[in-house]
Amino acid sequence: LLHLKRFRVAAIKVDGSLSRDVMSHPVSGDIIRAIATLGHSRGARVIAEFVETREQRDRLAALGCDVFQGYLYSPALAPDLCLAYLSRSREPAPCDG
Repeated sequence: LLHLKRFRVAAIKVDGSLSRDVMSHPVSGDIIRAIATLGHSRGARVIAEFVETREQRDRLAALGCDVFQGYLYSPALAPDLCLAYLSRSREPAPCDG
């Protein structure tokens, strides 16, 4: 919190211990909402770690998270595989025409 006072912060990452149990522990949701509100008031994006399901992502989005990381999208990748993944994710989805 002190860093928010001292520095201009572009993003705040919500620790995986909070995002992991957001569906089962209301206090985690309260903390995430507070982090998101504070982050947005300072112009920062809020990133949630360890997002594994769509339901979890939707809940985190409702609490104010902007960006999501986790197995819902991809496991951790080696640098060369990461570049290939990012290149593929920029390609438009094929049409069923």
